[in-house]
Amino acid sequence: MDESSSEHDARLVRETLAGDDGAFKQLMEKYVKIAGSIAYSVVGDFHIAADVVQEAFMKVYRLLGTIENPLTFRAYLAGAVRSSALDWIRRRKSLRRGSPVSFSEYSDKPPDLADENAVNRTPLARIESSETYRELLELVNALPEHYREAFVLKHLEGISYEEIAGILGISLSAVEARLFRARKMLRNRLGRLD
Repeated sequence: MDESSSEHDARLVRETLAGDDGAFKQLMEKYVKIAGSIAYSVVGDFHIAADVVQEAFMKVYRLLGTIENPLTFRAYLAGAVRSSALDWIRRRKSLRRGSPVSFSEYSDKPPDLADENAVNRTPLARIESSETYRELLELVNALPEHYREAFVLKHLEGISYEEIAGILGISLSAVEARLFRARKMLRNRLGRLD
């Protein structure tokens, strides 16, 4: 019988606690993209999100033995990333939530769309140009934080509604409502660009 994802995570947690740092590296590799999306959805900046993810992974590594149920590692990590991102915002009061991100530092191609295989896997495959991608990211970044979080997790990461509810600690109907409102706000803002 194949091991489920949460059982695999639990095994890697146990192996890490037993001294196998390679097991924790596997957990990091598995969840770095999701962690980055969560951090970005809170702080709105790719570089800051990378720092937040690194801080969150270090925190999780130090506190790994406190996880009551290793089967819930994914939710535990998501909470740690979100908490680290919010801590970062509190520490740097000059950062305003929802402020536009400067995309001049980034490549012309969206990060996940740089290779053909990624294009075929992502919901963003329909975006044809990097300029459109940058405009979309700026619009998403301008959403209120709770809508932005849900939108990024669903449409940039392809995470299920149930998983988003677990990550954000909200009900399934709240996820649906946030996504509905986020899409409506984006449609209105896109309409104004025409």
